[in-house]
Amino acid sequence: MTQFKIQRKKKNLSLTAQQLIIYKQSKVLEAKDEMGNYFYLLFYKNDFLTGIQTDHIDLNTHIYRAFTEGLHFKGAHPLTKQLIRQYKNFYLLPIEKVYKKIQEAYSLTEAALINTYFDFFTSTDSIHKVFKDTFNHYQRKGQSLAAYQLLNIYLNYDHNNTFAHDMINGAQFKPHEKMYKNLEELSEKDPIQLESLCFDNLYSTKHIMMLLPLYKEQNRWTDELAVRIATIQAHFTSENLAAIQTIIEPLPTEEQLTLLQELNQTNHHPVLQEALITKLLAFGKPNATLEFMMTTKIQPKEEQLTEMITHIEQADHAVLASYFAGGNHRLLELSNHPQTLERLIIPFVSSFLHDHNLSEFPGWFQPFRDMNFHLPIEQKLLKMQTFVDDPDRQFDLGELYMYFHQLEKALDCFKWEVELDPQAHSSIKYVAKIYQELGYPDEAAAYQQLLQMQK
Repeated sequence: MTQFKIQRKKKNLSLTAQQLIIYKQSKVLEAKDEMGNYFYLLFYKNDFLTGIQTDHIDLNTHIYRAFTEGLHFKGAHPLTKQLIRQYKNFYLLPIEKVYKKIQEAYSLTEAALINTYFDFFTSTDSIHKVFKDTFNHYQRKGQSLAAYQLLNIYLNYDHNNTFAHDMINGAQFKPHEKMYKNLEELSEKDPIQLESLCFDNLYSTKHIMMLLPLYKEQNRWTDELAVRIATIQAHFTSENLAAIQTIIEPLPTEEQLTLLQELNQTNHHPVLQEALITKLLAFGKPNATLEFMMTTKIQPKEEQLTEMITHIEQADHAVLASYFAGGNHRLLELSNHPQTLERLIIPFVSSFLHDHNLSEFPGWFQPFRDMNFHLPIEQKLLKMQTFVDDPDRQFDLGELYMYFHQLEKALDCFKWEVELDPQAHSSIKYVAKIYQELGYPDEAAAYQQLLQMQK
């Protein structure tokens, strides 16, 4: 869960992020408080504006359009986390103060655009009035291009607005029509309209090639990453992946890994899989490496697999043991080299021994035998099965348990030997060693002393 604080009416509230939506120049962060109340925090580009509490979203509002047409990311997604980290606190200002702040901080055109984000708070009449007043202001100043830019934003907000249609089709604006059909010119003259147009054509290569430089120029890496993630899932390119890896480099390593794993779930491209394996091995988390290796269809190279085995040898027993059912088939997929396969299987079997009887292992090894693999580890387990009820082979059984790191079971075997033969030096040595490894120094010292007395 991604939790953060907001302040509203001088009260602090703890919220849990539900999802982040990126839509053109805006972002909407949906969150819930401890009582289950929903909040919606609004952003313009990189700037936080304010938020509202509501239990429903009205149709045809900006938030509704963002939800239906924007890019969605879960509350625990690295993008959401990074956005929240940028702000120590979110202050939910009253709408009157927000309006004043907008007028002071942004151009008239941007202020009119941002004003449409608050159609949930205010009447549509007041939004239309802002557009008309701003348009008339530009007309009086003779700022034809600024007026034309504003009319395009107006029509983006209200496609059927009669005033905006009548004005934009006026003779004075004809010179601008041609320029608005050229993306290169539009990029220079009206980046707001360019972004709106490109976002509406997100999977068009020519539009993406215009949109991404705009994000870089405006230092909007969150928006760039969101669009790159969306487009790489639809169409993979190595260039896009390299750009994503560069953008996420400042993020915590675990979040980088999470993001690459999510991409791999929807696009199993070999270049992406290679990048994911490299990041995973550099990450150095045994359990994460184990889970990745066992739950994906990625086929690592032999040298990568050797390094991965080194990691999983340090994984938690419970995590290894969870792959008893079906894990044998995945291990067979990973390697057909007997020595590598043997080393790969050992940590799993060592963990299985905590919860499974020796009698269950012949069935588990059947797929290996079917593929003509008769591994030394299986022979050891068969020996253990014959030794387990033989009082004369407890020392041999103890050594086999030691091989599989089953210290408690090995201890029982060696103590049995010492009880039968108090002069059994080798068994006494093992008991002292195991007690030391298990963290019982007093017991270990007692058996060391017994050994010295016998000498």
